[in-house]
Amino acid sequence: MRMSFSRPEKKIISPDFELTLRAGEGEFASMSLPGTLSLSMGGLECNTFGEDGCLINKFKVHNQIDCFGAEAEIFQTIPFGTEFKVQRRFECASNFMRMTLDVDPGKGAIEELKLEDIIFEGDLESVKIFSIDGRELILKKSELAAENEVFYESSMPPCAVQIIDKTGAVAEFGCGNDLWRHRTVELYAGCRAEFKVSGNQERIVFSRVPLKFAPENAMPKRSFRFKYYVAFADKAIADMTAEKVMDVEGCMSSPAVRRSLRDILRKFNGGSLMLNAANFLCFDAGHLERPGKEELVHWSVEDFFELMLWGSKMFAKNGAKLLFGSQKNEVFRELCAMQVCENLLKNDLNTEE
Repeated sequence: MRMSFSRPEKKIISPDFELTLRAGEGEFASMSLPGTLSLSMGGLECNTFGEDGCLINKFKVHNQIDCFGAEAEIFQTIPFGTEFKVQRRFECASNFMRMTLDVDPGKGAIEELKLEDIIFEGDLESVKIFSIDGRELILKKSELAAENEVFYESSMPPCAVQIIDKTGAVAEFGCGNDLWRHRTVELYAGCRAEFKVSGNQERIVFSRVPLKFAPENAMPKRSFRFKYYVAFADKAIADMTAEKVMDVEGCMSSPAVRRSLRDILRKFNGGSLMLNAANFLCFDAGHLERPGKEELVHWSVEDFFELMLWGSKMFAKNGAKLLFGSQKNEVFRELCAMQVCENLLKNDLNTEE
């Protein structure tokens, strides 16, 4: 496989945001967002070896034919230690971006994995932390001041961190469906994890160390995958109305539920339809086709994104509209990811190299 030592930049742009991607550098992504907001992502570290100066295996961006979406991929090797391999995939549609990160330890094992710092900057007003307490999603909101504060610190990651600036613009970084993978610390003896959200009214940093092993504990040689999303809007999105409303029962991570719902949408005839999700946070491992496990915590952010993007395109061909209703649970209604699912059909994305 040929490798390049250049340090190119590539972009995905729309009237609402600009995403700049860089390969072989510590800060691999930065986003200019609505209002005064920006978001950047620094490189990860495996066993103290970082991504700055990585060897680039693959780096590409491309538009979907209909311009309703754009995709990117960065695959690179950390040429130190056991030669870790890091692969990232991005998918953008309207005001939603989802990411998949794969970390392969190469010739060794992971002793400590520090994921990218997520940095929000702007004229910031407040921060919302969404986390799991028992079997419920809870929300903590804090107003920001000039002095640095710690808003969250735990061995378990928050599900999402949302920032609101003084113009009312919103940016949110959250875990993908696979919440159980972000809580890997629960699976291994002698493993520690550190998650922290801190900052002030100009800058908020979300730092993440999901794996840190004590020297006496053996780490199985295996790769790790994490999924994330970024959602954003120029202001809080008001509730929308539709001619028909349908409650989505069951967990959307279940293949049977997804197949049933897609079949219903294919047969829907005329007018606008709003989907209301009743079951969003779930612990049933069977929905993930992992029957050997009794419980694996997950939620349906990515599943709703895929359904709404697919369904909206199909409805638009027939002059109809598919909407996403607010969650019945007040905490879920606060998630920016749920709000932007109401309007994913914008064919204004472009790529630039």
